[in-house]
Amino acid sequence: MAAILERSGLVRLLGIVGLGVCCVWGSPSRAGVSLRLVGSADLAGAEVVTHDPATGHVFVACDAGIAVVELDAATGGPTVLEAVRMTRVFRAGFPFREVSHVEADPLGRGFLLATMISDRVGEHVGAVAVVDTHGREVLGIVRVGHHPDAVKITPDGSMAIVANEGEPGFWRGEFRDPPGSITLLELPGAVEGEGLLEKLTTIRPVHLSLVEALPEGDGVRIHPDRRSRPELDLEPESIAVLGDRAYVTLQENNAIAVVDLKEQRVERIVGLGSIRQRIDASDRDGINISTVIDCMPMPDQVAAFTIDGRGYLITANEGDTRGDSGDTVMGDAIRIRALQDRGMLSEQALDGLDVTNRGAGRLQVCAFTGDETGDGLIDRVHAFGTRSVSIWDAATLERVGDTGSAFEELIAERWPELFNANREGARVHSPDSRSDNRGPEPEGVVVGKFGGRVLAFVSLERPGAIAIVDVSEPASPRVVDIEMSARDGFTAPEGMAIVRGWGPDARDLLVVGFEQSGSVVVYEITTKQPPAGRAR
Repeated sequence: MAAILERSGLVRLLGIVGLGVCCVWGSPSRAGVSLRLVGSADLAGAEVVTHDPATGHVFVACDAGIAVVELDAATGGPTVLEAVRMTRVFRAGFPFREVSHVEADPLGRGFLLATMISDRVGEHVGAVAVVDTHGREVLGIVRVGHHPDAVKITPDGSMAIVANEGEPGFWRGEFRDPPGSITLLELPGAVEGEGLLEKLTTIRPVHLSLVEALPEGDGVRIHPDRRSRPELDLEPESIAVLGDRAYVTLQENNAIAVVDLKEQRVERIVGLGSIRQRIDASDRDGINISTVIDCMPMPDQVAAFTIDGRGYLITANEGDTRGDSGDTVMGDAIRIRALQDRGMLSEQALDGLDVTNRGAGRLQVCAFTGDETGDGLIDRVHAFGTRSVSIWDAATLERVGDTGSAFEELIAERWPELFNANREGARVHSPDSRSDNRGPEPEGVVVGKFGGRVLAFVSLERPGAIAIVDVSEPASPRVVDIEMSARDGFTAPEGMAIVRGWGPDARDLLVVGFEQSGSVVVYEITTKQPPAGRAR
């Protein structure tokens, strides 16, 4: 433990600042914000959650389709009710495999939208279901693009944006790789009551192509097998809206697409580059956060916020792979030691790089990113994900802040037995076992303003935790606390929703779906003004 404390002390902090990362943390009592467990309910495959203002219920994309969760009127504790009836989906003959995302109307008009993925990869496009949240039934479906993974309704309720990931897979033994795309759905904002729900079932989708906005050069990560057909490689993932722009993460492409909602077109696609990060790179050395290496953000979820009239994005930089290079179709992951053994690393890449198993040799990196001279050799290895969240200027998409190694450092200090641990259901085991493969995996993020501060809640998939990050100063995001949910048996958190002013005490709640343990968990967000003069 002494070594852990030394690594997370002043020497380590100075090292982080030296890498250009401005992030510190403090004790929860001084931070003034924490999460208090209110209650939980079992729900297999709970993944994405959304709160419906019209009914007060939480709707969850899960193994059963769309579950309905009732929150206790006083405390907010969850109870699972019957699932949404999918009768109309079956009558329409849509062969859906799963409900991937749900989004309730923010204006409380009594409906939600749910993305549904077809089980026939590359054969059938996906669909968006329109759900009556009072009657708890599907009213109709709208066909969109291939493998829709997320849907977002604009704050004014006038439009929905759908991210069609176009994820590759197999259908009838044949590999299929459909194109990714973005679909816009114009919602009838002026209609109320039954007339609104009727009109929602006749929405005409507007399909947007991504490839026309693809910049020249290597700024956007494209698999070598798809460089002649990049439209097949672009994979939209998550959506945030700020003003008249939507921002869509392209996780596997390490990029963000900017959509002009007024003009209904993809305005540009911007590559996110890499961040020089300090990480624990080996699962064979215990806790050792000492390897400095280039990491690609490759964000999963994204959220938007404004401070002093300026817009920002925050991304959860999970990283993702398509499997082992050479072993799977479109595989892109390989260990550094294997790159060296195959003679794929240049002298520049090897300079100062410890390729032993106790160094960075076992770290999974991209098999093709980093050839800077065009000679077929990798000059700079790039790991998947940064194990952090990043703040971006929404106007320029320049990175203005990052939490660096703070997630790994804080978990190592407080819960070394859970550091980068694996999990099976609610069981957590083998600390350090994920250090060679994306570490804590920041996956989801939601943002809200509390007591004059802007706070982001970040779900850490491994083994299961919720981080609280103060982003009030975008250039210096601060990890103020981590709720280690895995200690309570809740593992692999995914989607989250903030519920404001719940019950007679006007509590602020955070509802989280934990996919691996199969849980819907409600926390109370407790805040108080931090004492004057605290260190930043």
